[in-house]
Amino acid sequence: MDTYADDLAKLVEALDLKNAIHVGHSTGGGEVARYIGRHGTKRMAKAVLIGAVPPLMLKTAANPAGLPMEAFDQIRAGVLADRSQFWKDLSMPFYGYNRPGAKISEGVRIILDPGDDGRLSCLLLLHQGVFRDGSHRGSQ
Repeated sequence: MDTYADDLAKLVEALDLKNAIHVGHSTGGGEVARYIGRHGTKRMAKAVLIGAVPPLMLKTAANPAGLPMEAFDQIRAGVLADRSQFWKDLSMPFYGYNRPGAKISEGVRIILDPGDDGRLSCLLLLHQGVFRDGSHRGSQ
């Protein structure tokens, strides 16, 4: 997540953005939170987190509503076995294509196959509570 946030900071700086509104969904919400924690808010006007990854996704005594480790193991196994098929299958419920009458956009589904290992690296870290150290809280 630090890499995502640092890449975003480089882009914001290269484009010389000021008063930007950062919107992040799912992992992107975690990226926005991490960006704020690592780089502050001086170039930001607002942040919008939509269904952002929580500070800890793993089920523990402190987080009884979290996902069991087996869920993360299944995700990792699916990505490692056939990354392209995993992301294609995930796009069905992720975008609501599993609803009756939903129109599937193959263009949108292709976006979910990143073609590199960035998402796998992220998946390997999500269960570990990458935001629990407080660095997502940010500073001015």
